Amino acid sequence: MKSIAFFRSGMKKIAVLIIVLTVFSACKKNVKEEPIVAETPKNEIVEQRQKLDSPTIKFEIVDKHVPIKKVVYLKKDVRAMATPTDDVNESLTAFKYLYLCSVIDEVDEWYGILDSVCTEEFTDKENDCNIQVYRKVYIRKDATAPISDYKLTKEDFAIFTNESSKGDEVSESVSDDVMTFDLITQDEYEKQKKYSKDFVNHDTLSIRKTNGVLKLPCRNKTLILKDQDGIDAEPDNIYIYTYIGKIDLLNAYLVYVEFFEEDGYNLYDRNTGKLLLTLDSYPTFDSYPIISSDKKYLATVYVNPFDFTSDFSLYQLTDGMEIRPYYNFSFRKWSPYGNTTNHNNVYFWGRDNNIYVKTINMDISGIPYLDLNEAVQYIRIKIK
Repeated sequence: MKSIAFFRSGMKKIAVLIIVLTVFSACKKNVKEEPIVAETPKNEIVEQRQKLDSPTIKFEIVDKHVPIKKVVYLKKDVRAMATPTDDVNESLTAFKYLYLCSVIDEVDEWYGILDSVCTEEFTDKENDCNIQVYRKVYIRKDATAPISDYKLTKEDFAIFTNESSKGDEVSESVSDDVMTFDLITQDEYEKQKKYSKDFVNHDTLSIRKTNGVLKLPCRNKTLILKDQDGIDAEPDNIYIYTYIGKIDLLNAYLVYVEFFEEDGYNLYDRNTGKLLLTLDSYPTFDSYPIISSDKKYLATVYVNPFDFTSDFSLYQLTDGMEIRPYYNFSFRKWSPYGNTTNHNNVYFWGRDNNIYVKTINMDISGIPYLDLNEAVQYIRIKIK
């Protein structure tokens, strides 16, 4: 089968560096750039919004950490108001269909929602850039729908991003000849979870890190992994190792690695002490590796915080337990919901050799201070 090229973790660091340099340059004195908008929610489409509002309309400024009661989305385009009234003179920002609204207040048939605005009235004169402020604006309740309705279709789960021959990002769908996606109930998910198997022997009491040094006994030598997290360490040279356990099936140690802006998992051969799989990325796996019940595949499901994708990686296990990259897809529409470090609460192989994942719509996955369980969906992924 045709493999999809793996993403390189180094590209993540480059993307972060570009963003940092761009923000720094735009805020320098005497440089005329577009207003700086800090901490803009990822679901807010700035180009579809008015950048400035009428300075004659007064609105209520609120703390950006004001408690969010719930999230709703818009069933149609609407214009928010400064007060709970239909008076056109109170009209403020325009919001587009499907916009996600964080509700912080309710007044009769109106929702008071959190909005951010960057205007010339609020200026950081020292750095010559505008400051983002948060305010309460109002929209009619009948223009909204509950977040529980903000669900994906079966077809949405198969959509992934790819690069065209011209270097542009395009959306495609995984062929049913490669894998299929089915929406299932929570009961089906929990039933399979009950019988799922973790091939990792979590014998963390037998191997412990001492003074920042992790020693893994191998047949030919002792593998020494030493933390580098002192005050003199360069940021991109900071490494912290945590022993997770051993996988007897692969004759390997599983180690969790944290460094700089990355984290992930490595497998070390228990005979040689070498990495069991060497890729351009480091650590080898972005998230916890799971092995299929028939011992033919290994998979990871990673929430990519830089590209807002779910990076799904599939590997074949040969008869000699060699790990071979097979497929990699960056799914655009959905995200695993929960802590993927503790994988069994989120994704696992069922005893029927299918992958089960607790998911949520990627558009709402990053909303803080909110329980999104009512919007959770469960899927079954069948590898062909």
